[in-house]
Amino acid sequence: METYSLQSTPETLSALQSLETGVVGLAIIGGHPTHPGCWGCVLETSQGSYIKVYASEAMPAHRFEVFLLAAKLLDTCPESAIRHSVFLSAPVLVTPLFTQEWLDPLLPCPGAMGQNPIMQCKGPPGSTPSSASQTCTYVGGVRVRGANEAEIFIATANFPLTIHVQGLAEDPDLDRDDYQVAA
Repeated sequence: METYSLQSTPETLSALQSLETGVVGLAIIGGHPTHPGCWGCVLETSQGSYIKVYASEAMPAHRFEVFLLAAKLLDTCPESAIRHSVFLSAPVLVTPLFTQEWLDPLLPCPGAMGQNPIMQCKGPPGSTPSSASQTCTYVGGVRVRGANEAEIFIATANFPLTIHVQGLAEDPDLDRDDYQVAA
C-alpha cells in the first residue's frame, strides 16, 4: 500500500493561529445549489482581521484526489458572504483535525462511470483497511473553541471543494468522528 501524509501550508497554520485572539463574527461564502455545505467561510477576529477557511485540492497520486482544509488572511469580508453573529472569547484554542482517505480496489463502485473505477473512502486516521491500494492522512478539519466554551467545527465536506460549518452550512452525511486530533 502506498501511504501519503500531506501537511498544512505555513500560510494556513499562521491564519488559523491568528484566531487565538478571539472571534467576533463568521460569514458563509455561497455553495453549490444542489449539494450541502458551502465554498468557504470567513471568520472575523477581535483584532479586525478576516480569515477565510476553505477546501484546497491535492492529488497525492494518479486518480487519488483529496481536499485539505486551508486558510488565508483577507483584507475584507466578501460582500456576498452571509454574516452570522458568533463570539468566541480569547484565548481561543485552535485544534487542527486529521482525517484519512484511501482507494480500495476490492469495493464495488455502483453507478460509477469511466474505465476501471475505484472506490475512495474516508475515515479517522488509522482506519484504512489492508485491502486499500493507497492512503492519505491530512488536516481536513479544525475545532475553534473560545474561553467562553463557544465552539465552531469546520471540516471539508463530501462534495469536492466544499466545507461543513457546524450549525450554518452543514453536510448531513459528514461524520465528525472521521476528524481526529493527532496522536
